[in-house]
Amino acid sequence: MLLPGQHVLTCAHVVNCAVGCEMLAVQHPGPVSLQIRVYGPDITHMCQAELTAWIAPRPADGGLGAYEWNGDLAVLRLDSALPHGIQPPRWHPMAEKQLVRAWHGGAERGSFADVEVTECNGRFGYVDALRDKLAVDRGYSGGPLWSGRERAVVGLVTARLNTDGALRRAWGIPWQRIRDELAGAGLAALTAQPDDDVRGDPFYAELVALLDRRLPHTEDWARCGRAVAWECGLEHSGDGDPSAEEFAHLILTHERALPTLVGALRNVAPRLADELLLTGRDIRFPRLLTPGEYDLLVRRLEVLDAASTARVPAALRAALPLAVVPEPLVSQASRGEGIGDLVGYLERLPGPPASSFGHPGEAAPVPGLVRAVEFLAVCCPSEQRGALRQWGERVAARLAIHRSALEDRRRDAEEWAARQERTAAPRLLVELSSCGTADGAACYRLRLWCDDIDGPRRVSAEDDRPRTAQEAAREIFDALAPLHPREPDGPLPVVELLVDRDALELPADEWRDPGLGGLLTRVLVGLR
Repeated sequence: MLLPGQHVLTCAHVVNCAVGCEMLAVQHPGPVSLQIRVYGPDITHMCQAELTAWIAPRPADGGLGAYEWNGDLAVLRLDSALPHGIQPPRWHPMAEKQLVRAWHGGAERGSFADVEVTECNGRFGYVDALRDKLAVDRGYSGGPLWSGRERAVVGLVTARLNTDGALRRAWGIPWQRIRDELAGAGLAALTAQPDDDVRGDPFYAELVALLDRRLPHTEDWARCGRAVAWECGLEHSGDGDPSAEEFAHLILTHERALPTLVGALRNVAPRLADELLLTGRDIRFPRLLTPGEYDLLVRRLEVLDAASTARVPAALRAALPLAVVPEPLVSQASRGEGIGDLVGYLERLPGPPASSFGHPGEAAPVPGLVRAVEFLAVCCPSEQRGALRQWGERVAARLAIHRSALEDRRRDAEEWAARQERTAAPRLLVELSSCGTADGAACYRLRLWCDDIDGPRRVSAEDDRPRTAQEAAREIFDALAPLHPREPDGPLPVVELLVDRDALELPADEWRDPGLGGLLTRVLVGLR
């Protein structure tokens, strides 16, 4: 894991393995220089790194069990600066019930293991593999345990337990102990985070003044503190009311604290909740949803049927015509993958200016994410539609969005869906590739998918046999026949050809039906 100042943190036993020592050897390995490959969002950086700090594994420390040991951390310093796009992540304390993700050291995208923190005492954190998910195994040591909910790393993977049966368990070093171990080695500066000191933030004093108010009942602030701590997965001392300073610090350091506190205040102090929302828009409003709202939406989207998830791109385009959403996020979501990442992106889309929000006589706007959910809901079966709409209603109530504003957006979605049913053109997707020649004629391989508004479905045979242009045209026209409009003014089908870059000049739009002599019309050509 990256630390500030071009430093890298891993397990000491990982370094031992890299230099050929016994895995849990305690002695310092001496001068060590290792080749490091650092993966960023778009680039990979290769460099050398020298060992600068050694916190040896301590298996016999304090009567620990056979599966636990202390220490086991190593810090290396890179010999060159990282590209600007590669930055150290945020850290957050590990806690029970966190859902976290680990990656194999080879950094293959598909090597991630989704696990749950089932026990954490601050020194050790045990994680169990989720049902039907890949488990943490050999080669994961020293890598991060990433919490999507906190958008932060909560610890490092350390070891897999050799257990029999269905239990697949591993353990890691929680951030709490990493911070203490590094501080004990004189490296406390490497644990500092950009948001650790917020008193200099220009909005800190404003938040303190806003939150330093009496509530209707003496226990209200204490109840709000407990509610926020529980939902955000934070420790709570239980020693009385949280101070305005503590709440202000939390809002500026935890990206979901503000919406969570607004939710806790909505029923006991609605005016203060509105003022906090308005101030939050001025600050940065990093996240729209509370942790519970985020988790519930992701779960409801992940169980949608395939036909509904396939409509995600169209629903997003209709709901957010001016928004620029990264295509990989949209494409993954249309296959039911990476739902959490898409929700996280959409909830951070900039909203209307603060001047149009929260003032008397002015309706609070419906956020882009809630609009997108409404447009997707109309594409779903009735039960799933009701669940998504219920989610939107709860979020709108917390944000003090008038019911009529949400209903307006719902009508927009219904009108859009009705237009889609009337005018949407069915598509035939043709993946086409050249495979040389036979008897002097060009040959092709093709796969076909039909999308008649219910999402793509495979309609070609599972074979790679070469076809002549005439045979390929015959197969395409056969697949087009069921898509012909039933009404005289119905939409004509569109043929989308997916080709390699060197096949963009392929004259497929000139291919004729061998029997009828018709040309392929309304052809779109795109790169695979």
